[in-house]
Amino acid sequence: MEIQFTSILPEAATPADADLLCYLGSTTFAQTFGYLFDAPTLAQYLAKTFKSAKLRRSLQNPENKYWIAYAEGKAMGYAKLKLGSESSYSKASGQVQLQKIYLLKEYLHKGFGQQLLDLRLREAESKGSDLMWLHVFQENEPAAQFYLRNSFRVLGPASFTIGQQALQYYAMGRDLHPRG
Repeated sequence: MEIQFTSILPEAATPADADLLCYLGSTTFAQTFGYLFDAPTLAQYLAKTFKSAKLRRSLQNPENKYWIAYAEGKAMGYAKLKLGSESSYSKASGQVQLQKIYLLKEYLHKGFGQQLLDLRLREAESKGSDLMWLHVFQENEPAAQFYLRNSFRVLGPASFTIGQQALQYYAMGRDLHPRG
């Protein structure tokens, strides 16, 4: 069935949404990155990272801002900003980290990621942030190109380990108040 939604309705998430965020996070991570890991490593990572209690605590932190994206009443993904999160690659004041834009597979490449990013950029600007930064997996070329098209630049390399596997990322950033 072809999805024909044209826009999303993001809603601020609350601690009551922890279970839904666990589902969205674990499902989208497995859909996107599951091929990189053996089944036990993936299961262990998902169980550790997407626990309801852990997400509930994160949702209670005022520096963490989550939005769940809905279309026609169905949750399709979410975004997370971490306010006051400074990148070691920049000395800009007022930094904000875009920690996640996760969409279920059937909603990818339909413009919803762009809508979520645009809304999060406006949110960061309204908070007075000067730089939005993020990490993107180096092998995820479509995601890296998406951010480059949206005026992000590569700030430097980053590495994360899941199980025994070291994964290489780009740290990317976008000036929110560019000097003209």
